[in-house]
Amino acid sequence: FVFPHLPLPHYWKRDAAQQKISETYMKEIARRRESGDIDENRDLIDSLLVNSTYKDGVKMTDQEIANLLIGVLMGGQHTSATTSAWFLLHLAEKPQLQDELYQEVLNALSGKGGNLDDLSYEDLQQMPLVNNTIKETLRLHMPLHSIFRKVVSPLVVPNTKYIVPKGHHVLVSPGYAHTNERFY
Repeated sequence: FVFPHLPLPHYWKRDAAQQKISETYMKEIARRRESGDIDENRDLIDSLLVNSTYKDGVKMTDQEIANLLIGVLMGGQHTSATTSAWFLLHLAEKPQLQDELYQEVLNALSGKGGNLDDLSYEDLQQMPLVNNTIKETLRLHMPLHSIFRKVVSPLVVPNTKYIVPKGHHVLVSPGYAHTNERFY
């Protein structure tokens, strides 16, 4: 993505796919607005149709909502797939951990007749080994290599004479911090 506008077939396919997804979301947004079929608790689309307002009070346009939905769709797939792949790779190296995780899941499902479909978010919170294994995978292999933020008020860098002025940007690397022996 160094030169995202080069006339290459791969980029044409990318742009065509983005346009098709955008049109699909725009049609669904228009259908819901026209029919009045909007329930903010039903799904992300409805929630954004009701609650998509910037901090300054300006409502997001339907195209902005569609673009945000594309970001959620694509970003969620990539990061989840990457994390799952690393999780499984580390599990393949540790048969003992596989057995312990399996037993923890079985115990959580025992009161539900062993049906994975009935597993709830609350049940997942009662599985410390599963949660800690996921957290450790994310610590070692965070799917985002950097986080870019705008400084909203002067930021003093601890233990230095440096101050990052308001309006400047800061780029941090969670991957570096998460593997730094000073912290872990």
